[in-house]
Amino acid sequence: MKRESAAIVPIVVMAVISAIGGESRVWGEEGRPASTAVARALPEFVCTVRAYGGAGYDDFQRRSMKELGLDYVQGLVDFTWGNIERGDNVWKWIATDEQMDQLARAGLKVIAFLILPKSPGLPWDETILRTDPKFPAQYEEFARQVVNRYHKHPAWSGLIAVWGGSSDVFGEHPFHAPEVQVPLLNAAYEGVKRADPATVVISFNLSTSISTPQQWEDWFGQAFALGAKFDWFGLHTYHEPVTTLDSPGAYAGVVGLLNVRKFLDAHGYADKPLWLNEAGFNCGEDLGGLPEQMHAEQVATTYIVARTLNVNLKGWVYFEYFSKTHVFEESSADPGLLSSLDQHNPPQPRLAWRALQTLSKTVKFFDYDFDAKISGEYNQAVPPFVYRFRDRDKPSQILWVAFSGWGRPKQKPVNQDVIINVAPASQATVIDMLGKRQMVQADPAGNVTVTATGSPVYVATGE
Repeated sequence: MKRESAAIVPIVVMAVISAIGGESRVWGEEGRPASTAVARALPEFVCTVRAYGGAGYDDFQRRSMKELGLDYVQGLVDFTWGNIERGDNVWKWIATDEQMDQLARAGLKVIAFLILPKSPGLPWDETILRTDPKFPAQYEEFARQVVNRYHKHPAWSGLIAVWGGSSDVFGEHPFHAPEVQVPLLNAAYEGVKRADPATVVISFNLSTSISTPQQWEDWFGQAFALGAKFDWFGLHTYHEPVTTLDSPGAYAGVVGLLNVRKFLDAHGYADKPLWLNEAGFNCGEDLGGLPEQMHAEQVATTYIVARTLNVNLKGWVYFEYFSKTHVFEESSADPGLLSSLDQHNPPQPRLAWRALQTLSKTVKFFDYDFDAKISGEYNQAVPPFVYRFRDRDKPSQILWVAFSGWGRPKQKPVNQDVIINVAPASQATVIDMLGKRQMVQADPAGNVTVTATGSPVYVATGE
């Protein structure tokens, strides 16, 4: 199946205008005043982050995300099953209602994430295990209730990720088996669709980077044979440098998405888009992560390269916005775009935050569609990567992105001069990774020379 690099037709979901600032909340539910329905279109690519709420930082995070240039967030709204359904058909919505209203006031939309607690039984009855047919039926009703309540709320994105597991490590936990997970995922899918057929269900959301390729293939081969239902295929990936692939058949990392795409196509899911529900890079060389400069480079180039793969990738949830401590899970550095709470209170922007802000707000990268790859080879530090993009609405506006990638094994980027022909334009705007702008004149042949390093440099014409 050939995938065009041009824009994909947006999926449209329905929402309502809500009187958030007034006394009444208008979501179109029974007992609440009706309001005017409006069409809500998803962007071509959703750039977003995972954030955790509570501890008095929610207002700070909402403001900071808008400054970053985001419109979507995963987190800051608690969809924990046991917190909402306190007993069989006993619902407690007050906290979630308020969190949704706060997101709407901030101009943000939530990508809901329904996860099962890692306990073996229902939140209110541990004797009913996941292997009991009653459990999927309850999960289906929970999913239906959540979507039915919020799918017309102005903070509802029209996207919901569902998880049915207990671990990302295949074989680690008996409840992680496909025979247990797929009925739960399918139950959530049915519940969502009963409430709102237009809401996109992103399913699985398992890691590609903490199992072997063979384990990954075996698990998903079984899951697909069981008739898994989903709209988009969600996954996690970590740590692999953006332009490298550990082995020809590896699934981890940005380039590994090429193999994920091939695997889905071969199993009859060529029509299913991909979604990165969790992915990031650890920051902090002293604790096994990347130095802050390299961390920023990897974050920025992730979003650039991911949109050039032609794998029908719909979005990337960067994990995470900030961590509680610099030591993440007691074994490695934290991946936050902001510093951790034990470093600054409130957290402060890291270079990665500034690099993503430049990409989103200064370059307006997500307004462009991929046009062509001019140079660059995966797993090779030479030649540099040069990509060309065109503005979706104004094709005469062209953006080139140049940077040097990593080679294998762990070969760091090499500084290299790059000649970019911008003709018929006679000048171009050059923007560095952190947003510094410079107008440059092309030579008589229309050439502009920039230096490609590990940091992406942006060359724009037609502005």
